[in-house]
Amino acid sequence: MTRFLHFAMVSLLLIFSLSNLLAADAELIDLYAEPDKSLPAPDPEKADRIVRESVLAEHAEHAFLAAATERALLYDTAGIESPGIGELLDGDPGGSFTGLIEGERLLRATSDAQVETIGGTADQPTGQARLPVNMSQSCPGFYVLRTHSNPTGSQSGRYGAEVLLRGSGLRTMQGGLNFGGYATSSVSGFSAFSIANSANEMQSLSIGISVSGAGTLTLERRSSSQGDQTLRSLNLPGAGDYSTSINVGPGFYVLSYRPNSGTRSYAISALTSYLNRPGGGFQGGAVVGGWHNPSQNTSGFAGFCISREFDASVQVLSRPTYGSSGARGMAFSLASTTHTALDSRQGQTDDHGNTCNTATDLGSISPTPAGTQRDRSGRIDFGGDLDYFRFQLNSAATVELFTTGSTDTYGTLLNANCSPIAQDDDSGQAQNFRIERNLSPGVYYVEVRHWSSSGVGPYQLSVRARGGQSGGGTDDHGNSCATATPAGTFGNYGSGQIQTNTINGRIDHANDRDFFRFDLVSASNVELFTTGSTDTFGTLFNANCSAIAEDDDSGAGLNFLIQRNLSPGTYYVEVRHWSPSGTGPYQFGIRARGQTTGTGVTATFLFDNALIYSVNIEVNGQIVGSAPAQQTTSYTYSGPPNASVRYILNRPTTPNGQPVGEQMVGTYSITAANGGSYRFNINWRLGNQNFFAPLIRNNFNFSVQPRVNAGLQSQQDCPCTIPASGQYTAFGYYRLFSNSNVEALRPNSTQSWRWNNIANSVQPGSGRIQLNLQ
Repeated sequence: MTRFLHFAMVSLLLIFSLSNLLAADAELIDLYAEPDKSLPAPDPEKADRIVRESVLAEHAEHAFLAAATERALLYDTAGIESPGIGELLDGDPGGSFTGLIEGERLLRATSDAQVETIGGTADQPTGQARLPVNMSQSCPGFYVLRTHSNPTGSQSGRYGAEVLLRGSGLRTMQGGLNFGGYATSSVSGFSAFSIANSANEMQSLSIGISVSGAGTLTLERRSSSQGDQTLRSLNLPGAGDYSTSINVGPGFYVLSYRPNSGTRSYAISALTSYLNRPGGGFQGGAVVGGWHNPSQNTSGFAGFCISREFDASVQVLSRPTYGSSGARGMAFSLASTTHTALDSRQGQTDDHGNTCNTATDLGSISPTPAGTQRDRSGRIDFGGDLDYFRFQLNSAATVELFTTGSTDTYGTLLNANCSPIAQDDDSGQAQNFRIERNLSPGVYYVEVRHWSSSGVGPYQLSVRARGGQSGGGTDDHGNSCATATPAGTFGNYGSGQIQTNTINGRIDHANDRDFFRFDLVSASNVELFTTGSTDTFGTLFNANCSAIAEDDDSGAGLNFLIQRNLSPGTYYVEVRHWSPSGTGPYQFGIRARGQTTGTGVTATFLFDNALIYSVNIEVNGQIVGSAPAQQTTSYTYSGPPNASVRYILNRPTTPNGQPVGEQMVGTYSITAANGGSYRFNINWRLGNQNFFAPLIRNNFNFSVQPRVNAGLQSQQDCPCTIPASGQYTAFGYYRLFSNSNVEALRPNSTQSWRWNNIANSVQPGSGRIQLNLQ
């Protein structure tokens, strides 16, 4: 028993000092909730796939552990535990334990490239190798399994790592297990292990834990026949060291730590011995898991002792096993102080850089009428791989970016500052992206990725530049005020007369813009609109081609509708698709009538604005004032009984004046009675669509760029940054779906943090949701 006590005390000292290896991670609040099926999804096929992945994440972990139970207990029960073989071996504090504390430095120093077999994917690597031992040591083989970030890129999320000892006869992790890593308030850090012996003897399980924050330590016994049973639940009131012990019989156990809030580091020793004789350990192998933190060299570990050589297999599970909540870009190593048995990071390759700074240079492109084209082959080498390309445009041109091949690509065009200016999913052939934009001379970047976070495959990227500013192929209407299609002259109305004109049009290609010109010879109340099945977006310009009004969906279906009282003069209307990649036919219409004179009726309009931004109030086509955020504003109306009332969201803007977020425009038509009072509710609901306003508190020492609804058809890459201020920063309103998400990306880096399935956590009315990043 003296030898056991020595092992236990050293292990506890080790495990408490291991907390130094694990630094605090960003506090990524997981706001997961069951999707609200009543909310519309923008893309049924792809959106539902993401929802299913998230819902299945919790079930995946249980299934993983259940399968591990069967694998760990696949041994010859007749050869289980006999005197001599089962004698407990104490550890080697001068070698193994010191090495464990050293972490990455030790691993790199002792790497001997004797890797036997590495397989799997970049998200879920696997490996098999023989683990040699040194019988002169008190612990012949002390090995540490570590999880790392893939050198070619990684993202945070849930993971599990399994190490199994292969072969016949007794396969024991002598004395227990040391493990640790990171856990969040919604993702426990855990280890799963089996205790077994032929005589069903009880064992004493001594548990020591060091944590960086308050939480709960739980020991469960899992049984498919008898159900799950919680044997011990220990409240940990704060950061510090804690211990407990319990006598347990043969079975499959899960020992876990879950913090009360945020992301916390932890280190646990789970040591076992028989009650009345030496010996004890975990049979067959073990499973560990928790939260992967890409900012750390090592995000999780499991240290164990073996008394003889074994063949070992390692499997890391992240995406797609855990769905969209799983980590991406995982790697692992399995090493002793003198021997690296496996390291999945060796031999990782990436054909193109994954940032603007490391982009593959396509050279300078001088456009020609026939088109100058650059082609480059590429491959999405692993789940989450990003390939970046750079090109220099020597003169203004219409530039077409696209891929070909069988891989489902997603493309983003970025400017010289590496800020996104266009993105597309499937506008090209098959499932390839295609982006077409009129660009000024300068440097541009292209990001190519797989639509699926776990997808891989080859592709060919093409960049084609044509001289001039044509829209590519045929274009039915001009794409600027200077080339606008004439739409008529209106005015000199007879009594009650309404003058109209309609013109057929088509959004011929991605980013196509159709311009129309009309003239007013007298003051007019003008309605500008489209009809048809295409989701249009309209903008009204004055004679100087300066925008004075815009709208998305105020018309019938998904058509725009703009109503304004206008003075005599020349005006232009731009019609485009709401989606940068959308195409389709429409009919553009103008309806004009003389402005009504006289006071008519007097009424009180009350605007209850629940949004976090102010809105402009427009009555009968004229801006009459604004309604401050989250206040009630009164306006005295004098005019004809039939009134058209609109609010237009005042979107926040970047320092250069670019609006961010999606526009919200609400339209009301009322018949006012003299002296009446009318209340207008302005909130997150617009027609049949909810909107939400994310606010991110960034406590890092670097800025991040937000992305909303990542991977969905309505994805929005905000051309803004969230500063490292420690204050909540809002960046506009966005469409809310059952599987909406918010992502924070570190510029010029593969690091990102995502909040998934946030719909049920959005505040009704204002649509506000606060997200912490620290």
